[in-house]
Formats: sequence, structure tokens, C-alpha cells
Amino acid sequence: MSPTQAVAADWDRGLTTILARCARRWWLQIGEPLPCGQSARVFACRDRQGRDGVLKVAAREAGATLEAAALRIWNGRGAPRLLGFAGEDGALLLERVRPGTQLPTGADAQAIRSVKGTLAGLHACPPHPGHSFPSLLRFLDSYWDWVLADGEAGTAGLELLDQSRAAAAQLCRSAQETVLLHGDFIDKNLLLGAGGFVAVDPIPRVGDPCSDVGFLRGLPPARERNRRTSSCLRPGRRL
Repeated sequence: MSPTQAVAADWDRGLTTILARCARRWWLQIGEPLPCGQSARVFACRDRQGRDGVLKVAAREAGATLEAAALRIWNGRGAPRLLGFAGEDGALLLERVRPGTQLPTGADAQAIRSVKGTLAGLHACPPHPGHSFPSLLRFLDSYWDWVLADGEAGTAGLELLDQSRAAAAQLCRSAQETVLLHGDFIDKNLLLGAGGFVAVDPIPRVGDPCSDVGFLRGLPPARERNRRTSSCLRPGRRL
């Protein structure tokens, strides 16, 4: 079991208590679990007015406070609205995205056209002065430490880590502009809502807008996506 998996297992043991507090706090009926990653647990829910929502409970180290801060800034522009936040439990009450269909992976050119407005909306909302979002470079330092802790010895990724870290640092330092980044702008986090696609599960930080483009560009199948999204990147902004 990796260090990350061990922390998740320990946290899961206290999840029932957290869910009970959230149900009392926001008068919720908590329903079925929804798809999620290792660092959070997500549930369908309904409030006492009968409105559907999503309850996301994040592990302490997963950055729920930063996620809540970013969602408040975006306020429904390219992301779901935050309805409530309880920092002591890492709990976020979110509006339910309907129909919630994931971004299709086959028609790449159409997918990119579908989400370019989503990304523009996110990047158009600047962070407040004195914000606590980490810089992209600072985030990458933490990410590389995590890779070292959880990575498998002898794999190509670890062997190229120093080289990729230096290249990423150079890109960060040479950025011509910075925005509030989603930080995990990938297919599985792009869901169809009533007004178009919205981006869920952000890992917010501040940095070069090309970083968010690169997340989507780097996912397979990438043939048409690589060609189309390359036009969004200035020459030399590719890692």
C-alpha cells in the first residue's frame, strides 16, 4: 500500500461521522456514492427543499479550502456553484450538474470546441488580492515530492523527473501572464450542464494559462486534440 493509499484508508474510517455532521448541518438526505478519485468521496444528496446537490468530502491534505475559494471566485462561470463549505470536515456542498455527461473522448475536434468557452470563463475570473492560491511552480514542487514518494523505482517517469522538473520551472518563470488555473482540466472532470460543459474537481493554483490547455492536450486519444489545441499555445510554451 502506497503512502497515499494508507492515508485514504485511515480517513475512510471516519467518513461516516463526517457524513452525519454534514446531513445535520445542511439538512441533507445523502444518497448513493458518485464516481470519485482517491482524495475525496462524493455523494448525491437532496436538501429539505427537494433540490439535488452533490456532497464532496475531501481528505485533509487534498486542498478543500483552496477548492472552495476558487469555486467562490468562479461563482458558476465554468464550474459548479458552491452552496456550502465546512472546512473542519473538508466538506463541499455543490450544485448538481445535469445531465452530467462526461466530455466525449472520440470526437476530439468537437470536444475542444465544446470546452473552449468553459476554460475562457474560468481564466477570466481573477483571484482576489492577497489570495492564498499557490503558484504553479510551488505546486509542481509539491507534486514532484509526491511522485518521488509514490512512484515505482526504475520507471521512466522517475528517471526523467529531474529533467522534466527543470523544464517545468523554466516554463513557469517565463510565463507572460498568470490566471487562476483549474489545475486538472481533463476529460473526466468536464461534465455537461444546462448551459454547456463545466469543470469539476479543481486543484487551483495561479500560473500560465497554457498549463490548463496542456492538461487537456496531453490526454489520449490525442491525435486531433494535439493539432487543434497546439494553436492555443504560444511557441515555446510546450513541455
